[in-house]
Amino acid sequence: MDTNMKHIITVLFVCSLAASWAGCGGGSSSSSSGTSVTGKLYQPNGTDPLPGALLYVPKTVTNTQITNLKASPAVGVDCESAPSTAAYSACSSADGSFDLNITDCSQITATNSQIVIYVSKGTLDFTITIAGTCTSEAQTIATTATETKAPEITSSSADLKIAVCSGEYDTMEQVLGRMGYAPSDSDGDGSPNYNGWDRDVNANFNYFKSHVDSYVDNSNFPSCCSLLRGNTVAITDASGNAVTDSAGSALSRSITDYDIVFLNCGNGCEPSNGGYATALSDPLTDFSESNTTLRNYVNGGGALYVTDLSYDFIEQAFPEYVDFLNGGHGSSAETAQAAQVGQSGSGNFEPLASTVNQTALLNYLLSVSAENTDCGTPTGSGALNSDNTVNICNFLSSWAVMAGMESGSSATNWVQGAAEFSGSTDTDVNGNLITSGSTAIPLTMSFAHGSGEVLYTSYHTGDSTVATTEFLPQERILQFLVLNVLGSL
Repeated sequence: MDTNMKHIITVLFVCSLAASWAGCGGGSSSSSSGTSVTGKLYQPNGTDPLPGALLYVPKTVTNTQITNLKASPAVGVDCESAPSTAAYSACSSADGSFDLNITDCSQITATNSQIVIYVSKGTLDFTITIAGTCTSEAQTIATTATETKAPEITSSSADLKIAVCSGEYDTMEQVLGRMGYAPSDSDGDGSPNYNGWDRDVNANFNYFKSHVDSYVDNSNFPSCCSLLRGNTVAITDASGNAVTDSAGSALSRSITDYDIVFLNCGNGCEPSNGGYATALSDPLTDFSESNTTLRNYVNGGGALYVTDLSYDFIEQAFPEYVDFLNGGHGSSAETAQAAQVGQSGSGNFEPLASTVNQTALLNYLLSVSAENTDCGTPTGSGALNSDNTVNICNFLSSWAVMAGMESGSSATNWVQGAAEFSGSTDTDVNGNLITSGSTAIPLTMSFAHGSGEVLYTSYHTGDSTVATTEFLPQERILQFLVLNVLGSL
């Protein structure tokens, strides 16, 4: 599986060295010791911060320095360790800011009077090249947002590969579009923009149909059901045309070719179409058709992100990690759809002020803005309420309810809240009573399996009422988790 996305962003300071950098367009000022490079790292959309990224200056500047620098899969790791080849390193904070100080220029090797800074966050790798001579004299070089933005996912620029399976009730592809991980309308084909994604695909971002879309025709996209069976699938766009690689060759892909696969809520590939999604012509006859495919994919280093009613792709394939409601406990898969007992949140318990359990996520939500006009605008800093809870909405009637973690599971509970479900009570794996509306139950969980990662949310992520440039608080959670999982691959 491809895991490196390497790009060069050149930061040119066309300025006389005699001016001591003070008049350079990038900006400079006095530093207490040595050369200090400061700025803020941004995600591919150029707006949102890139937290927990490693910045370092190698002792020898070669393109091979960032090979095999991926951190081991571990949810919650803010920044991977600098390699032994690094002379100086830093880590970007929750708001993306960084300060990389080079106190002894003799420790690094510059090429053509340039300082090269490597930026690495798992599968996101790029470099900042500063023209100029490193000096031990006090100076600060301030970079700009254009210079420190992670590159967008385009056909010719990345090895990172993303697959999204459509859903009857969720639209994670729209959120990915606003993040800069899906193609924008930069090709100028005039395709309408659906809340962040204009239905364009390329060699690195592929879209698969898993339901019959009654609003926008998706019939020409390849089948998600075939992908889940482990088949090799010809990749096509919304018009049915072949998607090609940089050499112009038509692409065919299997699930193992992707770094991360998203399964939206309402996946019609489930046996009998899940009982919810509009019928497809090739649904699975049994989950056994997809279980081995998904376990092998994640075990080999892939990431799987699933929402709400598509939970059985996790429960049936990975039953030993998450305990879903109404099906007993243990490592055997529960009855399909048994956990789909959640009550509708709209007009009931929404907005659900939920607790953020992990500090890294909390800090990120403090650093970004969020809108929630249809559910409840955050009352505190960033995407949080004043008590540091986060508003969660879009709980579909009969949403899938988690009770907790299975015994011995290493799953991480990111967000929890006292949501409501039918049946009134149940018990978790430890025998603790779970009461509808009063017991805080997991709403966002993740776990490592082999070399890969699985993520699940009981609520929906996308919302059609959100403007192209806006994010709901729960969409900010997806944004963080995508960065987190890409940073662990």
